[in-house]
Amino acid sequence: MRDRLNEMKAGADPGQITVPLHFLLTIVQFRTPKTVSELMIFRDTSFFVCPQCGITLEREFMNYCDRCGQCLDWKNYKNPRIVYPGSSGPRSE
Repeated sequence: MRDRLNEMKAGADPGQITVPLHFLLTIVQFRTPKTVSELMIFRDTSFFVCPQCGITLEREFMNYCDRCGQCLDWKNYKNPRIVYPGSSGPRSE
């Protein structure tokens, strides 16, 4: 990674850095809030589920998923879709 940065600095205009498009799209995707809409029910408790990675969130109303970094939107958290362990996995959108 450091070599790549040095190559970019040596051959490019000081005000420009070349970044792959898929990298930029990934950044935009994770910084665009996704609605938290699933609640995973366990025997004694329940946890909301990250809409990006499908893993339960440790705390409610966090701004970002602590596992994948997805920005979270809590506007519609009062009517979640109920899911049970083993019934959902990572999201593919």
